[in-house]
Amino acid sequence: YPEEYDLFRDKPNTKFEHEEAYKTINEYDNAMVYNDYIVDAIITSVEEMTENAYVLYFSDHGEDVFETIDEAGHTEEKGTEPMYKIPFVLWQSTDFKSRDSTLTWDASRRFNLRDLPHTVADLSGIRFNGFLPEKSLVNERFNEE
Repeated sequence: YPEEYDLFRDKPNTKFEHEEAYKTINEYDNAMVYNDYIVDAIITSVEEMTENAYVLYFSDHGEDVFETIDEAGHTEEKGTEPMYKIPFVLWQSTDFKSRDSTLTWDASRRFNLRDLPHTVADLSGIRFNGFLPEKSLVNERFNEE
């Protein structure tokens, strides 16, 4: 992240009381602020370019940064809850939201990214052999199973 995003420098709130944890948490938090700036810039750019659009952002994994274990990272061998919870943002333009659609959004739905093609297809109005509406996060027929 650029120097102007080096915002977190104080001792962070963590049960792991050592310099490596403090430094890593602050660097991670600074990187997240910069990432938020990038995502916002993308949304702003799309919003200015088109009237009927959406932006879907997600990470490929979560991170445990001295939250539940005394280390930072992600691994299946020592999987922790923060490693499996990922950021997922769906921005929709006003025109996109107002179109005649059965798309629904419920932020409490549990979702696995392996089913992402069904959600992207649904958002984009695309149907294909094998499309499963119950696997689309934005479909009224979504099923968490």
